[in-house]
Amino acid sequence: MLLTGYDVPCLTTMYFDKPMKNHSLFQAISRVNRVYKDKPGGLIVDYIGIADDISKSLHAYSGTDIKGALIDIKLAIQFMNNKYKEIINSLTTLNLKEWKTKDDLELTRIRQKVLNEILKNELFKKQFLTRALELKKSFSLVSPRKEALNIEFGVEIIESLRKAILKSQVISFGEVEMDESIVESLITKHLDVENVQDIVKLKPRKEVAILSKDFLEEIKKVEGKNLQIELLKKLLNGEIEFKLKKNIVQSKSFRERIEKTLSDYKSRFINAAEVVKKLIEIGEELNTITSRAEKLDLNEEELAFYDMFASQKELVLNDTAIKKIVKDLTHYLKKSTTIDWSSTESIRKKIKIGVKDLLRKYGLKFKQIDTMMPLIMKQTESIYSNEVVASI
Repeated sequence: MLLTGYDVPCLTTMYFDKPMKNHSLFQAISRVNRVYKDKPGGLIVDYIGIADDISKSLHAYSGTDIKGALIDIKLAIQFMNNKYKEIINSLTTLNLKEWKTKDDLELTRIRQKVLNEILKNELFKKQFLTRALELKKSFSLVSPRKEALNIEFGVEIIESLRKAILKSQVISFGEVEMDESIVESLITKHLDVENVQDIVKLKPRKEVAILSKDFLEEIKKVEGKNLQIELLKKLLNGEIEFKLKKNIVQSKSFRERIEKTLSDYKSRFINAAEVVKKLIEIGEELNTITSRAEKLDLNEEELAFYDMFASQKELVLNDTAIKKIVKDLTHYLKKSTTIDWSSTESIRKKIKIGVKDLLRKYGLKFKQIDTMMPLIMKQTESIYSNEVVASI
């Protein structure tokens, strides 16, 4: 067998049919024992009895060096079975017989019920995710032995639940899997196929009613308040990222409201039903973002600066004055921001001077301007750093 310079990290099983020892033996074992993607280790099939040679070779190394280097398959089987039993016993709503006999519609309801139990609190969710991952790794080591095949169906169910929980933690329209996620099955009811494909591939898209009134009503029908909360949290964070990516004031405000609502729930100041209600209200407000800009006669960039100035109560500026400032300010910034402006100190200084001069024309005091400048520059970077603006 090729050893020196030979590397196949995806190798899962190695068969020994000739004696080896010391460094050569370890070199051979390391070829199969590589961690690679979902492969936590490898399997050694010993035809000639090299166990003694392994034991002797290990004595040449310190205890810390060899710890965990080789695990008996019997121990892996025992570990796998223990993790499997822990998960099955901890989930009172998980009945594997139901998953074999029920139709697709009923399975969706059953799946939601189990997910709702897993999400009942943060500690239980973390315990499930840890156990499920350990089960997955040990199962891959033991498979295809009969001990693994005996529980294969249950392991597949548990793994599908683990993936569903992981998907519910972070929203990313680029990570959608159309055939599995509950969120996507809800979206499909309210969007045509082309719009769904746009979301999946992260193509530029027109406004879609992800948080429309009808869509939010569909979420209310999902079984289990805990699952409703996870879905709403995921969708809201996604909409904030999409609609308010350039508006740091509104983005921060909405995120803080979501976090406070969830914090109040964890502290048991409010119950699950009240959390769902509050999150839906936040979603309804997010739906008004576009119409709000139209009512104020501002574009997206102008609205971002408008919200920033409006949040500074000490400025005592009326609505008309703020609109004039932000229109002049965005016009100036479009002319002044060029490629790599944010990383070129001389251009940054020039922009700061120009912004200060503009604000002084509108009667802002030096102290007020100094307070506003860090916010203005942060907002400017949010809007103009990732796009090329042609000088006018």
